[in-house]
Amino acid sequence: MKKEAWPYVAALFLIFNISAFAQKQALVEASLKDIRDPKVLDSLAEKLLVYKNDSVLLGRAYFLKGMAGTYSAQPALAAKNFQKCLSYLEPGKEYDERFSYEVVLKNLGISYYRQRDFKSGDSSFRQLKALALAQNDSLKYALAIKGMANSLMMRQSFDSAAVLMKESTLILQNIEYRGISSAYLSLGSIYGRIFQEDQALKWFRKALQSNEKLGDKRMEARVYNNMAVAHRALDRVDSANFYLHQALELQLEIGSILDQVEVYANLARNHARLKEWDKAQEYRDKAWDILPKNEVQAGNSHLNLWLLSLRLANNKQDSTAGAPYFDSLQMAVPRSRLLQDPELMDAFAGHYELIGKSDSALKYLRLSKARDKELQVMRTGAEIKKAANDLEMAALRKEQEGELRGYQMAILVVISFLAIGGLWLWKSRRTVARVHNEKLESESVPAETQVSLEGFTLVDEHKSPSAEAAIETPSQLKLKSKAIINIQDLIYLESDGHYVNLFLEGRNNPEVERSSLKAMDDQLKSYDFVRIHRSYLINAERLKAVYATKVLLDTGVELPLSRTYKEDLNQRFNGEA
Repeated sequence: MKKEAWPYVAALFLIFNISAFAQKQALVEASLKDIRDPKVLDSLAEKLLVYKNDSVLLGRAYFLKGMAGTYSAQPALAAKNFQKCLSYLEPGKEYDERFSYEVVLKNLGISYYRQRDFKSGDSSFRQLKALALAQNDSLKYALAIKGMANSLMMRQSFDSAAVLMKESTLILQNIEYRGISSAYLSLGSIYGRIFQEDQALKWFRKALQSNEKLGDKRMEARVYNNMAVAHRALDRVDSANFYLHQALELQLEIGSILDQVEVYANLARNHARLKEWDKAQEYRDKAWDILPKNEVQAGNSHLNLWLLSLRLANNKQDSTAGAPYFDSLQMAVPRSRLLQDPELMDAFAGHYELIGKSDSALKYLRLSKARDKELQVMRTGAEIKKAANDLEMAALRKEQEGELRGYQMAILVVISFLAIGGLWLWKSRRTVARVHNEKLESESVPAETQVSLEGFTLVDEHKSPSAEAAIETPSQLKLKSKAIINIQDLIYLESDGHYVNLFLEGRNNPEVERSSLKAMDDQLKSYDFVRIHRSYLINAERLKAVYATKVLLDTGVELPLSRTYKEDLNQRFNGEA
């Protein structure tokens, strides 16, 4: 090759490298966009897979494939790709705000939960929680326990789910997390499951308000869908249909298949509630049309549509049409879940009746009625608790108003006494001054009078109590519920409205006491308990670390720390108090 050609070759080589680099950067920039279309995500992932020597780009490619599986309602496929993605990434390293090892791990856990593989999902979120504690990252910790709370809700462990979700929401509020709408949405869903629909709607509205600044259409659509479910539970079917159509309009724009399926299924349920069976079947068919059929393991979308289809077939007295849905439900639904769901049991009873198995039909009808009674008791209990809270709040407000009037009267009395005392002191000083002047003017002053103190003795009547008279501090605490707990097992206390949750060693669920945190603080004055927040009181012996806005207990639990109590806590923790 002639020497004159080398500059041209070098220039071409440089142009080629610049072009390749620009193409790679363009692909990375495209992957950062909020894309919900599975086909677009898959296409972008395939282009990234070309760079086989770049582990980060390969990880990003499998992440996009995982998201494509999520948006196409294929959680098993999503989980498979998220697992591949993790093999290319380093824990603790953030490649961009939407892409890190922990973000992928969270999505992997959600995919497992959607397949009802709770064991694998819990494992993912426990790993995420451990990484968050190791990195001292409150956000990741809050998202980890939020995911675990959602899984507990799916397993119908609503009380435990509520405890974790409230903890997550509190942390997210304290760090002013932009995406807190999701936590409000989940908390509202839990309240809906425990029959407090009005309370649920309050949290859903809060989710909408916090989402206004972000403008996340997918979140807005999900909130509308959940609001519709709450309105249907309150027999406000017209309102439920209104919110579902709002949600559907947004979901069609976004392109998320799984969410569209859920909205169509809910529209079908609404029309079934109104006995509009043809309209219900129309929406059911639309849901089936867009739901992928190649799932190895059924997710919630399949289970819900099988149940809806079985109900519609029973209504038409068509046992042949209902048979495949009945068989699918029998195979996929564990008996423990079946016995918790009256709608499922009613559908089974209807199918057994159609195929002539009256004994089985009667058995499921009885089980369904029994479960309905249990749920009604739970609903009544929830209403009683809410009413009791309302009454107690009214009484408390009245008591506070009375106390305020009492304080005002006390202040007036004190001011009056101070005024009278000031006047008396002024007069006394004038009298002393007048007597002194008279003495100075007098020429005949009598000899000084000496006052003898002989015979007088000062006696200290306050004697220190003897050791025998000392009262031994009890080591147990008796609650209003008659429960007796060992104080040494008490880790921390959490205020929850008019109740206090007492978290104990070796217990998954807290002991609940109808009291205030101040009253519990007064009861525990003799022990080493310290206030860290208006909602939290902790056992100082369990304190492991104090940070700027939170504390870490030896159990791994992080709790918020407010400025009001921070100085006292630092002194106590550093041995200065």
